[in-house]
Amino acid sequence: MQRMRQRHRTGDTLHVPMRRGCVAYALRSRWREGNYWDDDVHDYADLNWDTVDVLTQKIANVFKEYCEMNDKVLLLLHNTIQLPLSLLAASRVGIIAVVLNPARFYVDAIKDVLKETQPKLVVTIDAFWQANVLLETKKCLDLAIEESEVTSIEKVLVIRHTGPNPGIPPPDKFIIGRRPYYKLEVKMNDSVDILWTTLMKQADPNCEVVWLPRDHPFAILPEWDPTIRLRTVSTGQLLRAVEKYSREVMSFCLSLPHPQTPLGLVGCLAPWFGGMVLATFEGILDWPDPSRLKHVIAKYEVTSAILPTCKLDPEYMSFVAVPTLRRIITEVGNASTLEENFSDVEIIEMDVEKSLR
Repeated sequence: MQRMRQRHRTGDTLHVPMRRGCVAYALRSRWREGNYWDDDVHDYADLNWDTVDVLTQKIANVFKEYCEMNDKVLLLLHNTIQLPLSLLAASRVGIIAVVLNPARFYVDAIKDVLKETQPKLVVTIDAFWQANVLLETKKCLDLAIEESEVTSIEKVLVIRHTGPNPGIPPPDKFIIGRRPYYKLEVKMNDSVDILWTTLMKQADPNCEVVWLPRDHPFAILPEWDPTIRLRTVSTGQLLRAVEKYSREVMSFCLSLPHPQTPLGLVGCLAPWFGGMVLATFEGILDWPDPSRLKHVIAKYEVTSAILPTCKLDPEYMSFVAVPTLRRIITEVGNASTLEENFSDVEIIEMDVEKSLR
């Protein structure tokens, strides 16, 4: 894996006025680690900066086809590549992203969000694995749309994430937890649903930036306590927090929390803001065993990580060395747990809520 060399150049714009118009440039800007893992097969992808830039502009142009400024797009996505790209794309043209994690929230929660936000557009995936459990997100969305009777949605963009590409014969053996999964059946409504790849192939790779005031909503993060509450994070709030976190991340940064959470939203953008490589992980931490987090860190030679409060097994974690990891940024009150599992790593507690004020 080629190490990134940080450089800066004016004139490169991602979308939001990051660093007052100057965006850091990296040779490679994004790694994504999937759910499946064994000694011979690894489900991963990497994108260089030019690819990120082109995809962001393509996605923004697709969003503009169905939405106007201040309209809402529901991003019903887990930690997959398209999520941070879609966040950037929406903000590029003044569309408000509503972020919902389908690994934690299902039909009833989706219904709540649809009713409260009335999105014009939804971006989702067919399904995804969490360990050996297949979560069929598109089916959950279809049921939620039907039961909520929401009429605002013009299109549902469906990412083929786990289903096979048409025309490719199935393997002799099906492996649970591994993509593609040929037994997955996804119903498409021709009047509403359209494949993500179809639109990406057709989309213009050039999209002008819409400069936004600091109080313009960047994202809406649904919360339940116990009823739904919509938390809005403005562009100004987010950029202030992202700048603070970007000062602490190093070169290859793994951001683990989902962007539906404030830490996850800040964490998925801070590395890019600082010109670093962002790595994400879409599986769970205890599959195939509780040392998975360290395996991911070791595989990609991660130097810094943004980690939420999570359960870790010190015995399993001790089996894997992570010599490249130098710093972990985490939530207030979580340092002692992480110190037990990362004894030689600098651990910094940061208050994301304070940073967003």
